[in-house]
Amino acid sequence: GPLYSMLPVLVCEDVPEGVRPYLDSGWCFAEVSTAWLGNQLSPYSDHCKASWWFRQVTHSSLNDPTGFADAMDRELQCKHFLREEDRGEVRNIIRGFHTKARLVSALKSKSKTDLETVLASDSFRTFGLLDQAVDSDLNTPLHLA
Repeated sequence: GPLYSMLPVLVCEDVPEGVRPYLDSGWCFAEVSTAWLGNQLSPYSDHCKASWWFRQVTHSSLNDPTGFADAMDRELQCKHFLREEDRGEVRNIIRGFHTKARLVSALKSKSKTDLETVLASDSFRTFGLLDQAVDSDLNTPLHLA
């Protein structure tokens, strides 16, 4: 999971005939969403940003956790999972990477207000993000601060 948010991602959407499209899979959706939240779709997979999900949820919504979560839940309802319980797991994974993206954005913009909001959030405490790498140089949020 974390590598999708740290290194450029190449999404190959080709699937065999008779298999659901790549982005219809819940787990594939999680991979692409993680790469998008980590700004790792460029340069190899910019075409993924044209999908409905990424047109609806732009980086401007990073600081709107409720709006992001609502849009993600709507999109996840359309995704296929072999095991229904995986839907909740994917929801938590994307939620964690969304919080991580908000943290990185607040640190890079040096926004004290945004940083305080992220640090006070339930999702920040749930996911323990301070020791996770945020880029290909393996910087953690503490390095960025």
